[in-house]
Amino acid sequence: MEPAILWTRSLMLPVTAAQSWAGCFAIIPNGCLAHGMGRSSASIRCQAISNFLGCPRRRSACVHAPLQFRLIHPISRPSHQCCSALISNIVAEEPIEVQDNKQRTNEGIKHVLFLSNGHGEDTIAVSVLKELMVVAEERGQEVNAVALPLVGVGSAYSRDGIQMVGPSKIMPSGGFIYMDVLQFFGDMRAGLLSLTIEQWRAIVQWLDNAPDSYIIAVGDIFPLALAWLASIHSRRNHKRILEYAFVGTAKSEFYIQEDPDDIKATRKRFHVESLLGGVYLPWERAIMADANCRLVAPRDGFTAEVLKKKLPSYAQAKVYDLGNPMMDGLEPSGALNFLEKFEIGHFVTILPGSRAPEVYSNWSLLLKASNEVLSRLYPKVVVYITPIVPSLEPGPFYDSLVEAGWEPYWALSEHLHSCHAANATCVKEHRNRVELWPANNGLCILQFHKDNAIMLLLRGGFNEASHWAETAMAMAGTGTEQLVGLGKPVFTLPGNGPQFTYAFAEAQSRLLGKSIFISSGPQSLAMKLSKVLSDKASLPAFVENGRKRMGNPGGSRRIAEHIFNLMHRTLR
Repeated sequence: MEPAILWTRSLMLPVTAAQSWAGCFAIIPNGCLAHGMGRSSASIRCQAISNFLGCPRRRSACVHAPLQFRLIHPISRPSHQCCSALISNIVAEEPIEVQDNKQRTNEGIKHVLFLSNGHGEDTIAVSVLKELMVVAEERGQEVNAVALPLVGVGSAYSRDGIQMVGPSKIMPSGGFIYMDVLQFFGDMRAGLLSLTIEQWRAIVQWLDNAPDSYIIAVGDIFPLALAWLASIHSRRNHKRILEYAFVGTAKSEFYIQEDPDDIKATRKRFHVESLLGGVYLPWERAIMADANCRLVAPRDGFTAEVLKKKLPSYAQAKVYDLGNPMMDGLEPSGALNFLEKFEIGHFVTILPGSRAPEVYSNWSLLLKASNEVLSRLYPKVVVYITPIVPSLEPGPFYDSLVEAGWEPYWALSEHLHSCHAANATCVKEHRNRVELWPANNGLCILQFHKDNAIMLLLRGGFNEASHWAETAMAMAGTGTEQLVGLGKPVFTLPGNGPQFTYAFAEAQSRLLGKSIFISSGPQSLAMKLSKVLSDKASLPAFVENGRKRMGNPGGSRRIAEHIFNLMHRTLR
């Protein structure tokens, strides 16, 4: 998934100024120029960031002086060398006598903080966190894991009863301001800057109360930069080492480079990332190369391979291809096994997205496409399966179906033994939109029919929908990636956003390759979908492409085991 608030948060955290080894402008208090003589440039940069964030630090005579720009040059590097060469020289802090975490153990308890920035990243963090707890229990160790969702309210954490520290808030953009610059100003008015500062202070407070600690950053540069800043804070203020790991979910070399297995297609696209050596930019690679960063786990093997080559030689060993946690936990419960009676038909999953109000306009557009598909596949039966995020109100979905000519359908009720066996609820009668979902929070099924088609609305139930799908129509992020990873061809329709615009769909197609078919409208989508379904010989290619782009299941367990070994010094 694309980084949601990358450049905006970069404006707030001057990570670029702190990590550009080729020489850059940093904001330094006036009067500190003489005070900073003889200190490393990294120390001066870190003080600048500390001043900006208001984090605890040693008192200095220049704290209240006005700000000015100062050109900071790299230390002991010839000026003619390019930026890609300069990042290999990580400038160290001045020597400080530190106490290793192992000597500061609080009755053997390891404290872990997960930082994640987005709903998809939260879900991945939960998957890794749960596996980490399992590994710790298997090996007789105690781990206290908490989380800080940097974007949104962290519903994935709360569903699993995971303790959250610090403030959280849903912004007007839903975290997708990079798709529309105007969304940035709305988020700023809603308190994005103050939220960021409060989140940093929450991290500092957690560090103060967690002597034997470790940070796992999940997402992109923002959680990674916070983990790096936290390690500096721990070193300077607590005289102890704080190590961190990075699980990269937002970036892939597939965004800027074609299929690496096809020599003719390896020409890189003309993007800034290409010119700067890869999808991970020099300042991101510098933070990864820091001595306190102990693990870098990119989202796919191709990205891990490229990143290794771009990091300094001493940092290459920390990059591992451990798999993509997004492909874990997708096993179906069997609640839709009653659909076996329709094996002669086609099964199509519909993913309208997860963010209101955009999801409702996406749903209307995909309903038009579903009608076009029915016409092209007639007289074959088509079963549409639409999983809805549990937090969304089902009423608007119901209204749109009724307006489009769909009617409630109860003929499936006699075949719902598999549904009940999986502790799912099938609503047998829903002649109006009042109280469509029962009070429980489990899987729930609404049934409709129209001509040669059946429509199932599921509360939750993504695993069921992805298992039964031959193909999918989607205007979503994470769900689309998971369907491709399962070997399904996906047909997308760019909408009005703020998330699923043409720019988002185009970037998604670069990430996921031949498994994505971007359509200009409902008729175009129906034509492409019917053509793929009629060509059974092409389906194995989608399975292979999905495995290459998204990896195999088991990534959460492998990452958790690696983190556990690093925390307990069994892996150096």
